[in-house]
Amino acid sequence: MSIGVFYNSLVSRDAPPPDYYVMMKELHKIRNNLNQILRKAHTMNVLDVKRFDEAMCLFNKTIILIVKAVLLPIPIEYGLTL
Repeated sequence: MSIGVFYNSLVSRDAPPPDYYVMMKELHKIRNNLNQILRKAHTMNVLDVKRFDEAMCLFNKTIILIVKAVLLPIPIEYGLTL
């Protein structure tokens, strides 16, 4: 990890790996495709909405976890004991 910038008890992360942005683009394409499938299945009345919503919620949470792990600053923990 780089020295980082200390601001409000946070340390900046290193730049994400180059393939991070490619991966995120692909995940967003997948999300768009799933939304298109949702719209089509909904109009045809062949969709278990509850299961689809749960799957999309899990997908969105996964993207949020990836972004937090790669981009957001790391909080500094005080009071560490050795």
